[in-house]
Amino acid sequence: MKRTESFSGLSGSCRRLDRWRIAAAAIGAIALAGTGCGMLPIGGSGKAISADQVTQKVYRLKIGDSINVSVWGHDDLNRSAQIREDGTIVFPLVGKFRIADLTMQEAEDELRRLLNKDFIVDPQVTIKLEDVKFTVLGEVQRPGSFELTGAMDLLTGLSLAGGINKFGAGTVDIIRETEEGHMTIQVSVDAILAGQEANVNIFPNDTIYVRRRLF
Repeated sequence: MKRTESFSGLSGSCRRLDRWRIAAAAIGAIALAGTGCGMLPIGGSGKAISADQVTQKVYRLKIGDSINVSVWGHDDLNRSAQIREDGTIVFPLVGKFRIADLTMQEAEDELRRLLNKDFIVDPQVTIKLEDVKFTVLGEVQRPGSFELTGAMDLLTGLSLAGGINKFGAGTVDIIRETEEGHMTIQVSVDAILAGQEANVNIFPNDTIYVRRRLF
C-alpha cells in the first residue's frame, strides 16, 4: 500500500508540531524538542492496513494474561491473577468466573456485578494488565519501551516517548502481533490531531514506529 504524506515542506511540519504540542500538553507530555533515534526494519509477510480496517478496536483479555484486580476500600481482596487455560480466574467471594475475551471494562463490570449481587454494595473495581509493555521507536524524543496497564490510545503512547520530534512524519506505523502473524497498521497522526480520524488504541506488545519525514 502506497503511503502519501499529509504535510508539505517545513511550514506544514511546523503546523503539525504546533498541533502536537497542544495535544501533548493536554495529556501531560513534555514539550517537543531534539531528535529521535533508532530505525525499525519493517517488511516480511506482515500485512499493511489502514486504521479503519482494523476489526478489533479494543484489546480483549486472553488466556495467559496476568492482571491485577483491586476493589476500592477492600484491600484484603486485592490480588494478582493469571487467566487460566479455561479462560477464568478465581477471586475471593465470587469464586471462579470467566474473564477471557472480555475487554478490561467488561471484566470490571462483570466482577462488579458478581460482588454487588451478594457481598459488597456498589463495589469500585479496577483491573489492570501486569508485565505488559509497548515500544515506541523512530523519530520521537525518547524512544523505548513503556508499561501498558490498561486502555491507552496512540497519542498518549507517543506522549510517553516525548512526542514526535521535528524530523518525524505525520504518519506512523503500528506493528502488531496477531494469531495470523504480524500486521502493520498505518495511522495518520495529523488526521487524528485535526479531528478527521479517531484515535487508535495500543495493544500489548505493539511497536509504534515514527518514520523520518521526507523533506
